[in-house]
Amino acid sequence: MNEFSFFNRAALMSEVEDKKTKSIVLVKSNTLINARLSQKYTLNEQKLILWILSNVTEKHAIQNEELELDVIDFANLINSPRENIYREAKTIATKLLSKTLLLEDEDEKGFVACNWFSGMRYRSGRFYIRVYDGLIPHLINLKKCFTSYKLSYALTLQSSYAIRLYELLSQYIKIKNRTFDIDVLRQNLGILNGE
Repeated sequence: MNEFSFFNRAALMSEVEDKKTKSIVLVKSNTLINARLSQKYTLNEQKLILWILSNVTEKHAIQNEELELDVIDFANLINSPRENIYREAKTIATKLLSKTLLLEDEDEKGFVACNWFSGMRYRSGRFYIRVYDGLIPHLINLKKCFTSYKLSYALTLQSSYAIRLYELLSQYIKIKNRTFDIDVLRQNLGILNGE
């Protein structure tokens, strides 16, 4: 493949993805936005999480259905060559399922330690992903204490830290000011002590 055709293909795929994601608005509870991460997420892990969460519907929640992602769409989402996608997906799935997040419920003075997903599997060119049930109330039918932003904006960011900061700052967009305790911010970003 020559350089010209590669860039034309990349531009075309980018245009297709932009049309798909441009109008999608991701909505999360503020508790989920403020989750503390056990470890740093890679950019591709963050993109996969955002895509999956943006596709959760009330139907999925009620019927406890898996979300499906085509292998080609996944390759485009993480900007990976198709020939590496199976290995890439296996790596991301394994790492994601080993990382926890901590949701603090200040009203009830409690917390939930969980994972984004209860399982991920691959079969016949498709990924099947089930969101952890405990996160569903933080994603659908939200009436108060939530943050929303366009998925396309977050997917254009070039680092996992930028995505998390974008989410944390989007929460206060109307106020136009946010102050962070540095230790809490480090936990929000998944930065371990000593890093």
